[in-house]
Amino acid sequence: MAVLSLIKTTVSAVGLMNTSYSGIVYILPSGNSTPFWAKTYGDRIFFYVYANLTLYENSINRDFKVIRDAGYNFVVIVIPLADHNYPYYYPNINLINRLASENHLKVMWAIFLKWYFGPEWDYLHVNSTVYNKLVELLSYLVTLNSTYRVAVWYGWTPPSVPLNTWCNCNIAKGLPRLPTTQR
Repeated sequence: MAVLSLIKTTVSAVGLMNTSYSGIVYILPSGNSTPFWAKTYGDRIFFYVYANLTLYENSINRDFKVIRDAGYNFVVIVIPLADHNYPYYYPNINLINRLASENHLKVMWAIFLKWYFGPEWDYLHVNSTVYNKLVELLSYLVTLNSTYRVAVWYGWTPPSVPLNTWCNCNIAKGLPRLPTTQR
């Protein structure tokens, strides 16, 4: 809560933002963020995969109220690419959607591909496992009432990606079912 309070204080000190639409990255519930997550799961984004967010609902709700009251319109939620094999993943996404909506916030979902379904850059290849899992998740996220935007983020550097990956890819080919405002 201290970080969010600082943000609220800083924003109040300079006056509410002049931008018509602004957001802030939201990583973990501030009242429940502990070293346990880093030691157990490594990257904090796996919180949305492995944790039962209903146990943190009040903390997230408080954080979202502070964010809303600070003048932000949306939160950026960073999630890894996962699927229904992780029992908390989709229910956690639904909980974030509901809490954001109740607090009049939108969500920009930032998907970090990671390596669960193959090399990250395989999302560039239509019908690869990574591509299919990503399209499944994107198709779901855009149906949520709080979704503002969806972004795909990857951790590889261009020199590490085989040249034929860049030359033979067409990521947009399989995405016509996504609304154009969220491609």
